[in-house]
Amino acid sequence: VYAGIETAFMYKRDSLVDISTKRQNDFVIILNQGNPSRFPEIDKWILKSERLGNVDIYGIWDTPKIEGDTRFKGGIDYNEVHRILRNTKTTFIIPIQPGWVTMKYLEMVYAGVIPFFHPSYDSQNHLNAPAWLRPSNPTELAASVASVVNDPGCYVDRITELRELWCNQISMTGLRLSNRLMSEAVDGFVSTSSQPALPPKKQSLFDFT
Repeated sequence: VYAGIETAFMYKRDSLVDISTKRQNDFVIILNQGNPSRFPEIDKWILKSERLGNVDIYGIWDTPKIEGDTRFKGGIDYNEVHRILRNTKTTFIIPIQPGWVTMKYLEMVYAGVIPFFHPSYDSQNHLNAPAWLRPSNPTELAASVASVVNDPGCYVDRITELRELWCNQISMTGLRLSNRLMSEAVDGFVSTSSQPALPPKKQSLFDFT
């Protein structure tokens, strides 16, 4: 059962990072290799792309296949991550396991970065992500990135749309997550706010059978 736990990232974040069309990095990847390895997918979508292949990739990767590849910059600390994000327009998210939702999409949008989704990221569409955020192949991804970075107005419109969808008051106050958990714990729970609570679920939040 999807509970939206990752929305806790937005709790008590009073202001979003300023949107600037003068960001120097059009496209950056911040991903660890992970286990199972993300390398086959980053190779397919990024490294072999004629239009996106010349990209800085930050994170911990230990596969011998990257030996001598200067695109891989290694691991960086959290403060450096956000310094880079504040100067970046777009990125690409690859999940460890198909269907997974992580905090990364919120972290990126909060920082003003448009996070295009690998087809297997949130494949159940819990996030109600707009179709334009989900390229179906590497060619589409390259075209989507180009449409944003080459048009400042498009970049502003797209990141504003994502912030209105995900980085809103119901997320910043923790109300969404509170309603979800209370609806599971208390039969007939009704939110006292103007935002409607989710209906009680028949299946327990902790029942994975």
